Amino acid sequence: MQSDGGRASALPPISDICGIMSVICEAAYVWDVGTDDLTWLGDAAAVLKVDPRSIASNAAFSGFLDPDNLVSRYDTIVRSGETDRGDGVCYQIQYGFRPEGASGRTIWVEDTGRWYASSDGRPVRAVGVVRAINERHEREQRLAYLSRFDELTGQFNRTHLVEVAETVLANAKRYRTSGAFMIAAIDNLGIYNDRFGFDVADQVIAGVAKRLKADMRSGDVIGRYSGNKLGIILNSCTDEEMEIAARRLRAVVRNAAIETAAGPVSISISMGGVAYPRYASSVHDMMIRAQEALDKAKATGTDSYMPYRPCKERETQRQQNLKLAETIIQTLDSDQFAFALQPVIDSRTMKPAFQECLLRLDRGDGHLASAGHLIPAAERLGMMHLIDTHVLKLAIATLKARPDLVLSVNVSVGASADSGWIASLLSQTQGAPDLARRLIVEITESSAIENIEATRRFVERVHGIGARVAIDDFGAGYTSFRNLRQLDVDMVKIDGSYVSGCHESPHDLAFVRALVDLARSLGVEAVAEWVEDEDDLAVLRELGVDYLQGFILGKPTEVAQPVQISGEATVRLAG
Repeated sequence: MQSDGGRASALPPISDICGIMSVICEAAYVWDVGTDDLTWLGDAAAVLKVDPRSIASNAAFSGFLDPDNLVSRYDTIVRSGETDRGDGVCYQIQYGFRPEGASGRTIWVEDTGRWYASSDGRPVRAVGVVRAINERHEREQRLAYLSRFDELTGQFNRTHLVEVAETVLANAKRYRTSGAFMIAAIDNLGIYNDRFGFDVADQVIAGVAKRLKADMRSGDVIGRYSGNKLGIILNSCTDEEMEIAARRLRAVVRNAAIETAAGPVSISISMGGVAYPRYASSVHDMMIRAQEALDKAKATGTDSYMPYRPCKERETQRQQNLKLAETIIQTLDSDQFAFALQPVIDSRTMKPAFQECLLRLDRGDGHLASAGHLIPAAERLGMMHLIDTHVLKLAIATLKARPDLVLSVNVSVGASADSGWIASLLSQTQGAPDLARRLIVEITESSAIENIEATRRFVERVHGIGARVAIDDFGAGYTSFRNLRQLDVDMVKIDGSYVSGCHESPHDLAFVRALVDLARSLGVEAVAEWVEDEDDLAVLRELGVDYLQGFILGKPTEVAQPVQISGEATVRLAG
């Protein structure tokens, strides 16, 4: 090989190579397979924490390996079954190395190299490098753990719980046995979350999961289903045994307080369950029907249980749900969702400050119809994330088509926990910060307080992208001063039921005044919704409400200018 000057280039001296390898915590070796000699280059002692003379052969080296290793250098090379076609065969393995013997600590090693064969095809020499990868191995182990287990409770996560459910259901069908799937929900967790904070609520969830697990049979399974809900799989269990188990598990939670950082907390759970495969022939049916039973149990009060039982009315409802789901999918696929825009007025200038996007259905006859009947159905069927994503695309397309507009869009409770929605917002506004600055994301107060910590993270991410966040229907729930301050939102929209007719109601007027004062003290802008007459308008302006919205100020506007969204959807814009 020639250098630029035409002279033969030389490899660095062995001492330099060894020095470099020492710095990067690697050691090279050459293994003569025939003699079993292992020659080390670099500071093997620094990497493996043993005297290189004690690992001068591969057999000696193997004496330090963790007996639980699934692979070894010898097996990987000598028993590989691969063929050296002249340029060697690459290998890469990981294993545990114990410099202090079987009872000592383990160093995780990555061993990478290439082996060469003689003319008869047998390995004769291997050249490789070993490096310590303890930190990387711990990360990989952690990721592997989190792929199966819930970090908070230490029990199976929902994904793995579903996988187990698929297995037990298949076995039940094959061997003609029965089992039960139950969902346990912690009663009134939102109250504890609001009173003590999300850390204590998390401790309650973890404590309940641990207590339930301790009282279950060894072959049964528990996992984090969602939020404050735990999924339980009971193998070889009849309907009657499921009821006995539910009674016992509820008692074990109820009979002793859960220890938390705020002190002992008395907790109860409600449960719903379904027998499989008798009443659930698929995992989807198991989940849906156990949730149905839980909903019925909670409707009777706390610390309750209800088994799933089929009924004609429920089957009729299920068929209606299927039709609604098909309607929602067809509406999305055919780009029938559209916007009507309603102005939100600056109370000082009495000019539009921004427009709220109201979801409508484009029937193709030149007019937009209400989409209100589909939203509750989508929420009930778990399809709101599809609508949330579509609404975001429509809003971004509108902002691109109309640089003069600032828009607010409503998102469901699921969007705050949907990393895909945030990723979609980021991808659609990347490189165009003006789009994010002209977007306001509205979340309802009830959804905000359902999981304060998740909402706080959601607000942080939206702010990080450059958009603003508003709480809609403010005053309809019970967001405390502390929670509102913690959320760090930009705007609150006062629930219209307090605004409409407030000039005639001293109680409503006092409540609106208190909310405006609260918002002002936190540096948050206030919007009054449902402004319907001049008297209310005058009173609200006098109170110092920042923005006003209502039919007296501007009705939702239907428009006729179509805009394509990358071939995926069409939005109609106000002129």
